[in-house]
Amino acid sequence: LMEWINENLPRQISDPEDLWRAYEALAKADVYRGRIVRSGSWDLLTYVMELMTAGVALAPKNDPKSKFRWVKYQFPEKIRLMSQTKEARALRDSIASIIGARIHASKAKVLKDVLPYIKVIFENNVEEAARIAISLNLTEPMIKYLSQDKSDKIIARVKELRKTIRTEARKSETRKEDVQKTGKKDERSGKTQQAKSGLDSFVKKTRS
Repeated sequence: LMEWINENLPRQISDPEDLWRAYEALAKADVYRGRIVRSGSWDLLTYVMELMTAGVALAPKNDPKSKFRWVKYQFPEKIRLMSQTKEARALRDSIASIIGARIHASKAKVLKDVLPYIKVIFENNVEEAARIAISLNLTEPMIKYLSQDKSDKIIARVKELRKTIRTEARKSETRKEDVQKTGKKDERSGKTQQAKSGLDSFVKKTRS
């Protein structure tokens, strides 16, 4: 409701002084709303409702008839913009949550102090950005959010690095299997040699 009032006050009230009084009442209502959010004191809601309804309605004094004039109200621009950027904000929050879990920081802290620097890296250093993307396991949409200009290069580099990592992992696994096989062969050879030595010793004792 407050966004609707804020958006359409200039359309309803034409006198500058009346408009100032209306916005002053609305601003005070917003102050109380902020206190409710911070402290959880919902008893202040009465002041919010009175200021943004009756307070705004009683603001026109120089041109009191203006509040009765029919005006086609417009959908709040702020709400429209938030709707349009919903997907981008969801991506931003997801990235912040991933980083926060990695560095043990809150999402709000990451959004304020970390994410801006991550975006600078993604805009200027493809190699480092690709390594960060792999480390955090970022998706392609997340990479595109962090870097609009160099996202294609970063994504390509991420694919190259992941391919290299998989190749090295397979080589490491192969070497490990070879070592295990060699160890088993040596173990069998040792047991065979031990058995042969024991048999030779038994034969010698029998002959003597």
